[in-house]
Amino acid sequence: MKQLYFLIRVPKSGSQSMWDMVRGALPESRCFRLPLLAPDPSKGITLYDRFRLRRRSLKGFWKGYRLLTEAQVWKRIGEESKDGDIIAGHLNYGTPQLPQAELKCITLLRHPVDRLVSEYNYHRQGYQARSAIHQSYMAGLLKVAGTRSFSEYVAYLHDHLDVFQNKITSYIVGPHKNRDPFELMKENYFHFGVLDEMGFFADELSKKLNRPIKNTWINKTRDPKKYELSSGDEARLQDLLGKDLELYNQTAAFVRAEKGRIDAANR
Repeated sequence: MKQLYFLIRVPKSGSQSMWDMVRGALPESRCFRLPLLAPDPSKGITLYDRFRLRRRSLKGFWKGYRLLTEAQVWKRIGEESKDGDIIAGHLNYGTPQLPQAELKCITLLRHPVDRLVSEYNYHRQGYQARSAIHQSYMAGLLKVAGTRSFSEYVAYLHDHLDVFQNKITSYIVGPHKNRDPFELMKENYFHFGVLDEMGFFADELSKKLNRPIKNTWINKTRDPKKYELSSGDEARLQDLLGKDLELYNQTAAFVRAEKGRIDAANR
């Protein structure tokens, strides 16, 4: 059974930097990059959001593979990939339809509140870069980010918990919703880390791949901003990110304990 590296790119969590590090370490490996997949149509987001994400998926399938469906793309990857190749995308654990491959999962986590602030800034800048005509028919998440405060953005997400709650955890566990996220990651992932310890993430991944890795963090959000949180914001964020915060804190504590153990051994 061939082994493929699967980069689970949690949005706004240093995933572009992770992608560049792995791709640079394995220059001989073919990279199969997938677009953000359109959500289940039954999910309670706006028609505009569903159309935008569906269009993005189809555009990615056609641009990368000259195919029109997700099933066709996975079939192509299954046929053409070779041992040591890379699959990457904003995809949940368990998404790849590759029964004949063993996936070595790699991911990077960011503090959930910092990730959400970065996501808001990114969407806001994207909205404001659009023409007035384009803005006039935008709706849903992008419209809220582009025209309202961060507090109002959080309130919008909180009003749609069934869609937006604990997004980091959903990436990490995929369909295994009843599993403990941290334990699943420890047992099944090839490598994981946190953005705050990017250097250690790169060093340990270098050891596992037996390849040099250049540690770099590419922050694509221009002029990032931070926001003061009210007690109401904090309560809504706890509802919205409760499992994500627990997973991040467990992961960060584990990573820092490992880093301390290795530093002590090397003294």
